[in-house]
Amino acid sequence: MVFQASPSREGAAGQCILLSTSDDGGASFPGPARVIVGNGSAAVWGPVAYADGPLLRVFFAASPVAHPTQLCGDVMHTSSPDGGASWSAPELVLSQAAWGGGAKCTDNKPAQVAARQWALPFMAVGPGVSPSGLLAAAPGAGMAGPWAPLAGVVQTPPHFNMTDYLSEPAAASCAAALPMPPGTYEMTMLLRNYERTWAARSYDGGASWGAPFDTALANPYSKVDLAVWPSGSQFGPQAGALLLAHNPVSGCASPVYCARTPLGVSWSPDCGSVWSRPLLLEPTEVNPYGASYPTIGACGRTRVCVSYTLYDGRAGGAGIRFAAFDVAMLAPL
Repeated sequence: MVFQASPSREGAAGQCILLSTSDDGGASFPGPARVIVGNGSAAVWGPVAYADGPLLRVFFAASPVAHPTQLCGDVMHTSSPDGGASWSAPELVLSQAAWGGGAKCTDNKPAQVAARQWALPFMAVGPGVSPSGLLAAAPGAGMAGPWAPLAGVVQTPPHFNMTDYLSEPAAASCAAALPMPPGTYEMTMLLRNYERTWAARSYDGGASWGAPFDTALANPYSKVDLAVWPSGSQFGPQAGALLLAHNPVSGCASPVYCARTPLGVSWSPDCGSVWSRPLLLEPTEVNPYGASYPTIGACGRTRVCVSYTLYDGRAGGAGIRFAAFDVAMLAPL
């Protein structure tokens, strides 16, 4: 598990990225966690991990040294060939100067588009920059890069304003779930917003995106995450179903505070057109404060794993929780 941590507050110059590992399927994560990125000179943000064969890859955003507490910046990459014992020097994936100069934030893991081709969700923020869900993609050489920005941009609808823009995109390929003509790579992207989760579709592997639309999935302005249920597993009508970790509740007490609880997992057989009722991992009656920022994935032939930030209302009562459950527990459509 990789996560950002700060000595004082989110965005402090000493904010770093830590690695914690489990050898017992997530039952325990013995510490202490190891720092893998960050030297105290500028904040690093939003790490996402991806197992690429024998390599463990981590993508993240780095604040510029000239503005060490700025929200995000350049998108960077580091990798480990030995399970996290050693790491390569961070390399640039996408510069803050690209796409109009807005700082780039990473939030969710890469989505595989085709053989040896991936798409990395990120967003651009900053003065004068229209916040958008964006993708960078690795060419046929594989995840090692070089990475290049795709032409596709999910534009914020013109009637939105800076307090309710679409952000923190999660993306997934639908190739395994839907029959499509050769050379057609359908993808879906989900984005957080007040009241509802929004979505956009691409039919060319992320090179272009349709206009975003309201999915009717409740969202209290909280990040979601997607995963594709792999082939060879017994679940639903076929492999390729989408798994969604989200906060299925709408309404915010103010533009600043949203009650991000409960936290649940839903699934879709058709690239996100229809979603099941959520299986609640953190019901509101158990935790009325907050369970958010989930990361979801398949872990084995029958298990789903989710990690997320937990806040229980007490001083110091915050941390990261790991949950695993049998896929058969998910609600039917």
